[in-house]
Amino acid sequence: MVDWATLKQTVSDALNENLAGADDWKAITYRQRGEETYNPTTQKVTPGTDVDHSLNALIYTFSFTRTSASDKQSDDVIPIAIDRKCLFASLDLPVDPKVGDYLIIDGATWRVIGLNKDPGILHRNLHIRPLIGT
Repeated sequence: MVDWATLKQTVSDALNENLAGADDWKAITYRQRGEETYNPTTQKVTPGTDVDHSLNALIYTFSFTRTSASDKQSDDVIPIAIDRKCLFASLDLPVDPKVGDYLIIDGATWRVIGLNKDPGILHRNLHIRPLIGT
């Protein structure tokens, strides 16, 4: 039987220890978008409260030497030159990432536009795109 908790901790430790100090290993803020609510009486939408989580992640470029179809994320968004991937141990983020959430990296805001997770849910690999003007 697989001990998933131990395996998740091992992956987290390995990423954090082996990538510490690498140029692409960044301290990031993951901003989980709050759920909007609609009040039918007032007919107004109230924005949800965003929740920030701090973690370290590997930020890297897509390989454009492969065909775009082979590099698609689960949402079938084809990467463009400004897009990046964000890899981190699933244990390091206490929530499930969602398309539409944000990352703050080196003061710039990036939007999650796609996501993949490995079958064992040991790590997360997000497709992110910078917001213009940040």
